[in-house]
Amino acid sequence: MTEKEILWSKIKLFYNTLSKRGSWYTGLSIKKYLRTRIFQYKKDFNNSAISTGRWSAYCHYSLVLSFKNLLEKHTLGKNSTVLIHPFLPWELVDEIRSLGCKILTLDIEKTTLCFNTEKLKKTLAENKIDLLIYSIDNGLYDTPSKQLPIINDFTVPTMIFVDEPAINSELILLFEKLNLGSVLWNFGDSFLDNELQEISNQEFPTKNWYISWFLETRTRSILEYHLSSSQDYFEPIVEALFYLLLDKYKKKDFKAIFYSIIVNRILLKNKLKKPQEAKDILEEKYLTVFQSAIPDIIFDLALMENQKDPETPESLIHSSSSLQQKVRSLYQFLSSQVSARPEGSLEIPDFFLDKTYNNYFFYTTEIEYWIQELTKRGFLALPFDTFSPEIIGDLAETNFVINFGIKVKLS
Repeated sequence: MTEKEILWSKIKLFYNTLSKRGSWYTGLSIKKYLRTRIFQYKKDFNNSAISTGRWSAYCHYSLVLSFKNLLEKHTLGKNSTVLIHPFLPWELVDEIRSLGCKILTLDIEKTTLCFNTEKLKKTLAENKIDLLIYSIDNGLYDTPSKQLPIINDFTVPTMIFVDEPAINSELILLFEKLNLGSVLWNFGDSFLDNELQEISNQEFPTKNWYISWFLETRTRSILEYHLSSSQDYFEPIVEALFYLLLDKYKKKDFKAIFYSIIVNRILLKNKLKKPQEAKDILEEKYLTVFQSAIPDIIFDLALMENQKDPETPESLIHSSSSLQQKVRSLYQFLSSQVSARPEGSLEIPDFFLDKTYNNYFFYTTEIEYWIQELTKRGFLALPFDTFSPEIIGDLAETNFVINFGIKVKLS
């Protein structure tokens, strides 16, 4: 498509959106994006709820708002019991606590940073769990994938919090295997920021998005009316972008001047007189959207921008292989340093060298030394975050990871 044709396609999209102001939050565009740009990485992707339309999808700038939205869908209350991963961010733990829920947790295995399967079975058998929440950011999704059938046997809804934008084949398999519950995914940079910059020629800071979906037990209305208040934040931004698109198109086709005058009068009620007014609105209103949900039109724009052939499963395998090679190189380097460091100061997991890490991890009593050493070699290395003390309590493996663990970013 030519630049002029792309502009006209966007104008038509904005025109339709502004003509139907009561249906900005159906979630249909997000679901289409997930199906055609994410789930397609697995050729035979087959999730019964997703295949039959029994799911709803959302997108927020705010992790907490996205999480609260899913908690609302899970209908938790004072009599609910929630089993959480000990590395669930403290601000999300506070949201569960604010509902008056009973919170349980389990120790993790330091080789996978995931629940111990036998302990998980025992806890599910001895307690009525209303929601189980995973928190994963290392790319090792095969253990939770194997645990999901066990959880399903107890009919326990599961929320999977993936705090890592990078995709690998095991992540798609995990999405496929989830039959009851929800997903909260740190999706990385937003499409909206790019679109704002392109249309207005202004700089906007990039902020991560959180995409989420909820698997319904029955088909419900596709309109998510509880998110409609977000439209108040987005309406002036959508109108300003539409005005700027019309202004750009006029410079390519003088006949569009008359169309622009009519449309501005009908849809925008002549609110905007000059391009600079529209740019001022974008700059003024941009920060307000961080506390709102993302409307369908932004994903429609993303789908329009990505009309080239989507990535293939083979390309995902190639990407995962390059990360595995980084892991092997890092492991070999760390192993070569064991004899040069104080005895017992370095522990390197070697059980999963061929797994699809996004973040590698190892353990040491010399955290500052290794962070500096890996930084010199071009790696981003960080200690593990601190988590709610009352949640991690006396969990031995969890405390070991927090006290001695280093994460190394690979992707």
